[in-house]
This record gives sequence, structure tokens and C-alpha cells, in this order.
Amino acid sequence: MYFGGCTEEKIQELKQVMGFEEGQFPMRYSGLSVSPTTWTKSDCQVMVEKITARLNYWTSRNLSYDGRTLLVNTMLLNLNSYWASIFLILQSVMQQVITVCRNYLWGKRQNGKCWALVSWEDICCKHKEGGVNLKEPRKWNMALLGKQIWDLAQQKASLWIRWMHEYYLKGKSVWEYNVPQDSSWHMKKLMKIRDLLKGDVQKVPWHGNGGQTYTAKLGYQWLRGSKEKYQPASIICNNYSLPKHCFISWLAWKGRLLTAKRLEQMQLIVDDATCGLCQNDVDITDHLFFRCEHSQAIIAEMQDWLGITRRMHSLNAAGISFIWKNNKIKRTVWYACLNAIIYCIWTERNARRCGSGMLDAISRFELMKKEAVWKIQCKQTRVKVQNQVFFFFLHKLGVI
Repeated sequence: MYFGGCTEEKIQELKQVMGFEEGQFPMRYSGLSVSPTTWTKSDCQVMVEKITARLNYWTSRNLSYDGRTLLVNTMLLNLNSYWASIFLILQSVMQQVITVCRNYLWGKRQNGKCWALVSWEDICCKHKEGGVNLKEPRKWNMALLGKQIWDLAQQKASLWIRWMHEYYLKGKSVWEYNVPQDSSWHMKKLMKIRDLLKGDVQKVPWHGNGGQTYTAKLGYQWLRGSKEKYQPASIICNNYSLPKHCFISWLAWKGRLLTAKRLEQMQLIVDDATCGLCQNDVDITDHLFFRCEHSQAIIAEMQDWLGITRRMHSLNAAGISFIWKNNKIKRTVWYACLNAIIYCIWTERNARRCGSGMLDAISRFELMKKEAVWKIQCKQTRVKVQNQVFFFFLHKLGVI
């Protein structure tokens, strides 16, 4: 039993009649810490501990960047979603969640060091905006709480909604309600989120007559807004590419791969800053793709395989849109192969610098082609049978 505003005599009398023990706050209900006072950092620590426990289990798994990205987006942040749909999580706690997720994504182990190759803000952008489409926890929290505001506006049949209308709103619309100074902390924060979601009546899709039904996804898109399109996005976000190829290609286009030159810029000691593939120039992204003799040999083999005559000596030249401009399917296959080339060159570079193996350009090309063809074969069954041009092209490449 939990008491509030009762004298000690009344408490003892009720305990004797009911036969229950007196409970202490904070109490646990449906996995949440419930207290009559404002939430503190310690109340949310259970959520952070659960996320950290999952990380400790997965850290020993040898996962690629893309595998870790998938786990962060689908598992770790979803653990946070249950709490975020009920309470506004404190900023300090949310920052902890972001920190543990970011450290796991970039490979930080316990008591170790890691370097975030791309900022968290950029990571949370859409694919077409140059990110990997991770949920931004703070905005996702507000979008989830927007469902409570929508339920209040629609007067959904629930005990909490009836209580809010009787105690706070008193017949007023939630969109026009002015928060009294003596309102609870949660109510004040909820109304601030309301103001963000309310925005311009003419622009908000769920506000006003004939608007859409509010969903957390719709609210998140509104809060996140939109940015300019990232030009290489159509190359990187390719349904015919393996996810691990796309992630390394994304880092390469952003110039965030940990080359020797970039390590020096981070004031780290590098024994040898020359290219690990040709030993003729500095190990930088512009040289690796595709001015290095080794990478030139690989992309030349790929161009001969695909029947492309124009030679390319940079990423921008390789991704230029005039290649098969009038044939989207062929262009998509080329972009998939380009992502595979970038991944294989980077893998070979790392293997040589670590002394764990060495493949010549032809062998590396054959390995890359095998991976690219496997993914294309997986996708071809989803293409409309009417696209005879695509099937003829795959047959010419020896895929089918």
C-alpha cells in the first residue's frame, strides 16, 4: 500500500484493516520506475544498464559496421522506445544512451578508445541526406510522446485521458490550452512538445480539419525536418549492393576512412604513411580511389567486364551520372559494382598494412565480382519480367 497526505495513525489503521505492508517510492510498475516526485537520473539508470548489458553481450561478436548499425537501430534504441513512449527522458540520461550507442557503433571496447568517424547528427540523417537513417533518440522521444497529445486531442477512451480532461483541460482543446504555473513537470514538458508539433496550422499534416491520423513516425519526420539531398546518395543507397559495401562506400565518399594521412591529422603516431597497395604515394582517400596503380587495375577489370570505355581516376568520375543515363537498371548495377570495388580495395589495403595477406588485382577483382554477382542474383527475382533489357544485360555479364 502507498500513502499520501495521511497521518501516521490513519496509516497504521489502514494497514491493520487491509493486511498489506507499506510500500516505498520509487516503485516498479511494468518495468518502469514510478514516483510521485520529478524523475531523477537514478530512476532511469535501469534503462541504461539494460542497453549496456546488451552491448557487453554483442561486443565479442565480430560484426561489420553495417551489422552494428542494424543492432543499434533495431535493438538498442527500441529498448529506449518503451520508456520514451511514456515519459520524457532526462537530457543527461538520453546523452548516456547516445554515448553507449555511438561507442558501440564505432567499435569501442571496455576501457578502450575509439574515434567517431562521422558525427552523430550526420548518422541520424536519412540515406538521401547523407546519413544511415538511425533514429535520433531525443526527437524520437518527443515524437512518441506526441501520441499522448494526439489522444488528448481526440479524447480517446481511457482513464488517464478522462483524468487529464477533468483535472487540467476542463473542456478546453489541448492545442489551445495554457499551462498553469503550478502544473506538474511532466505536464509542462508535454505542452512544450505540443507547441513543437503544433507548428504552423497550415503545414502540420495532422492538425486541423481533414488532417492525417498522428503516428510517431509522422511526428518524427516532422521534428527531424529535411535537408539538402546528398549527391552520392543514389550510389551508396543501392538495393543491389551488400550492406557492408554500402557502409564503407559511404565513409569513402565522406572522406572518413581511417587512412594514414587522416590518422596523422588526428595527431596519432603512424609508422608508415605511404600507400599500402602501391607504396608510391601518401595513403589518402583520393589516392586509393582511383589513382593508385592497384585500384586502377581493379576498376579497369570491372569496366572491361561491364563494357565501359571511359577511364576513371577518382570517385567523382566513377559516380558521374552520364554512365548509362537512359538505363536505370544498368546504372544501378554499375553503382553496386562500384560499391563492391571500394569495399574490396579498402579490405585489401587493410590486409596488406596488417600483414595478414596479399592478393593481386585480378584475384581481388574476381572475389569482388563474386560478391557483386551474388547480390544481383538475389535481386533479379524481384524485377518485373517485362524488363527484358535488364535480363539481357545480366546474361551478358554472365550472372544468369
